[in-house]
Amino acid sequence: MSGSTGGLVVAALGRLAGTAEAQQLGRLAERNRPVLHTHDPVGRRIDEVEFHPSYHALLGRALHHGLHGTPWAAADVATDAAGDVAAADAAKEHAHVERAASFMLFSEAEPSVLCPVSMSYAVMPALRANAALHAAWGPKLAATAYDARCLPMPQKSSVTIGMGMTEKQGGSDVRANTTRAQADGTDAWGARFRLTGHKWFFSAPMCDAFLVLAQTSAGISCFFMPRWLPDFVHDGARNAIRIQRLKHKLGNQANASSEVEFDGATAWLVGEAGRGVAQILAMGALTRLDCALGTAGLMRQALSIALHHTAQRQAFGKALLDRRQQRPHRLFALDTGGTFKGEFGLEALHLGRDLLVETVQLLLNRRDDAGPVGVGLLDHRRSLLWHETFRPSGWRSVAVRAEGRSRVVMGSGARLVCFACRLSTISGKILRIR
Repeated sequence: MSGSTGGLVVAALGRLAGTAEAQQLGRLAERNRPVLHTHDPVGRRIDEVEFHPSYHALLGRALHHGLHGTPWAAADVATDAAGDVAAADAAKEHAHVERAASFMLFSEAEPSVLCPVSMSYAVMPALRANAALHAAWGPKLAATAYDARCLPMPQKSSVTIGMGMTEKQGGSDVRANTTRAQADGTDAWGARFRLTGHKWFFSAPMCDAFLVLAQTSAGISCFFMPRWLPDFVHDGARNAIRIQRLKHKLGNQANASSEVEFDGATAWLVGEAGRGVAQILAMGALTRLDCALGTAGLMRQALSIALHHTAQRQAFGKALLDRRQQRPHRLFALDTGGTFKGEFGLEALHLGRDLLVETVQLLLNRRDDAGPVGVGLLDHRRSLLWHETFRPSGWRSVAVRAEGRSRVVMGSGARLVCFACRLSTISGKILRIR
């Protein structure tokens, strides 16, 4: 990132994410799970998800700081205003780097709200494959005034977009999907289809629209499916997206993940028919990058918690930080050096692996040894799912699995450790707790 403006923006967001108010909002959002309402009081299908006000407050702050589609719009403006290609490219890079740093810092407040934020960011390049949809939805995908209401897109100040790929029989093998798309004519948004089938994992079902995969005569294709239909289709009625239930997860409770069925739901083709996998992977690559950025942010938060705990906690007349078994030199080396290479890098990887295994064993109540890895940190297994200290570990376990192959995400996460440490210098060592 170049220039002082980006650093000031990131510093301001870091201060916001570290406030007691933001942390309290994160705790409330995580403890008050979303509730599914399939029908209204007189029996009509509504398929709406109710969230605690803290969730909306955090999501509103994320959109206010442009963590969703705003960088793409800013890059387009810079391209139009720039007098040469080099200046335009530099402006684009600056917008996305600033957004990456901000995304990483915001994850330390509450990462669950960043699921719809990340998808709304990642969908913008894919949506350009349908110029009419991009023109209609793009401006509100970049708008920063959050609108939580469940209304048709023209009536809202901003929108968010989710995605649905996975089905029960295929899992990560989306080519095994059975959801069918039948041609239903052409209109102002392009080739229109009716989709019938299901999605086993439908992310953030309260979003205003979704990118989904379905089978056509040409093969797996990508479709844009709004929750509310436009006025020129069925007079703007609710789309036939039927939420079956919300998922129960180890972490990431604040954000809703669901199972849905499509009962002839209307959707529009995005990109070339039969090229849906390539189209959706362009979006998936960006959400995986965000998953790694969020992981780096939570690692930074965990490091701050560890430093604070070992500096304040007294045991047998000494602070834990002064005891060799707590490995303080490793904590401070990661905090101040950020090199993550050579012998120390391998030690950090091994330590992280051991702590991850320990956490998973505790979550599953399976222990093969008598002594925990981190005495004093992981010795109360019943508090693991509820105590603030362990919120990051539960959320990340969900995020890594949700984003597909663990090696892809974890490899990116390891490389981003250095990036996380370098970014901290931009914002004046934000949120450092010693």
